[in-house]
Amino acid sequence: MEMNFFKAISLLQQPFEQLPEECHPNCIVVDMLFTWASDSAAKFGIPRLCFHGIGFFPLCVYYSLRQHQPYKIITSDFEPFTVPGLPDQITLTRSQLTSYELEAETQNELLTELVEQAIQAEITSYGIVVNSFYELEPAYSDLYRKVMGRKAWHIGLFHFATQTSMTKHNEEK
Repeated sequence: MEMNFFKAISLLQQPFEQLPEECHPNCIVVDMLFTWASDSAAKFGIPRLCFHGIGFFPLCVYYSLRQHQPYKIITSDFEPFTVPGLPDQITLTRSQLTSYELEAETQNELLTELVEQAIQAEITSYGIVVNSFYELEPAYSDLYRKVMGRKAWHIGLFHFATQTSMTKHNEEK
């Protein structure tokens, strides 16, 4: 199903490109999986901002694991290792990691390519917006900006309302 989802996302590029022609936005804010939006934004000369629904802490952990791969020298799925380069000592085990990280070399080539495209699109974006606020994770906000050298803004906390929560809210009025 993942591959069908990514294919469906790619089919949105052409209809999406009609919007900047009609609306002339100041920027485009899209989820990180809309990798083609970087090309679309460049085509119209407007900045692309990558939206992350997660905070700075998981972003920093992900990029540290990706860069240093400390789990590769561990012999057991339950042996702890420290994630390097973070403001706090964060200890994980391989059993806590996603199968994608552990098996990146043997993953479906298309999925690996899509993940690489998403990372490259984030790097080439004007910046990112994150569902967080500075006071929640100041050290990780600073780390992401300074060490990774990327522009980033907080927009949170942004609540993703569900139909159930909206119905409950309306009933309380």
